[in-house]
Amino acid sequence: MYNKCDIIIEIFDIRINKIKNTDFKFCINRWKERFKLELRKIKSIKQIRNIYKLYQNSFPKEEKKPFGLILIGVLRGNFEVFSIEKKKNDEKNRNSYEFKGLTIALKHKDLVLLDYLAITEEARSYGYGSKTLSFLKEYYKNYRFFLEIENAEDENAENYEERQSRKKFYLKNGFSPFPFNVDLFGIEMEILGYNCSCEFSEYLELYKNQFGGIMKKKISENIFLVEK
Repeated sequence: MYNKCDIIIEIFDIRINKIKNTDFKFCINRWKERFKLELRKIKSIKQIRNIYKLYQNSFPKEEKKPFGLILIGVLRGNFEVFSIEKKKNDEKNRNSYEFKGLTIALKHKDLVLLDYLAITEEARSYGYGSKTLSFLKEYYKNYRFFLEIENAEDENAENYEERQSRKKFYLKNGFSPFPFNVDLFGIEMEILGYNCSCEFSEYLELYKNQFGGIMKKKISENIFLVEK
């Protein structure tokens, strides 16, 4: 019995296999010799299912977008999804890869929002997050590259220490705060950019560009500027 996401995944698989250019065969290997780590654009059902499972388990329900809309966004060129994978060392499986994490980015004009970054539980504390950010900073060097985190200054938050730790991680990797926060569907978020900034109006346009109809209206009604 297929659910809606299964159907979208199957359609996505059919569509990407019809594309004859090299876009979806693109494979970046920034640290091949030392780390055997690759960030690969999705091109198989297995990759999609790995990403879907980690996505569902890594983020709070209120922060997740419908996964089917993300896949549709990939086909439209609004989203970019990478599977973080490590090439196996043994001779028998030298052409096989282990799934280590995911990145999902939202694009509009010269803006790129790193919407989601997650590393599998067993691969954490090995530096994969920092290595992935290093790749992405280079890959998006001609864009204004930024991300969102839950407000780390809210001392009353239940996960205050986790928020602080997350912010320190991104600051350590070269990101710095924008001059404003946003209220994103009731959650106050800090915006951190890598050697860049943008206006709130540009940030809002990035979101509104991704969806039409009811979703576009909801976005306009649920994203607000929060002055610092």
